Amino acid sequence: MYDAIYMAGSKKLRLLQVGVVHAKYCKAQSQLKESCMRAIEQIDDKMYAIEFEDTYDEALCYGISFFKKRCIVMKK
Repeated sequence: MYDAIYMAGSKKLRLLQVGVVHAKYCKAQSQLKESCMRAIEQIDDKMYAIEFEDTYDEALCYGISFFKKRCIVMKK
């Protein structure tokens, strides 16, 4: 299951967006990028964004990887 979603819209543009966020914790700082890429791959593999395709104009997918107080965020 995804870790979080957010929903946003613009009445002017009539555009509805949803964001799917999946977070991973890694054991070493050198693994941050790889772990973040795995989070995005998991969103694709498990098809987390599919359930929003009919309702929203755009589904944005984000992977977040944490190591202690450091993190990296990637967007698909």
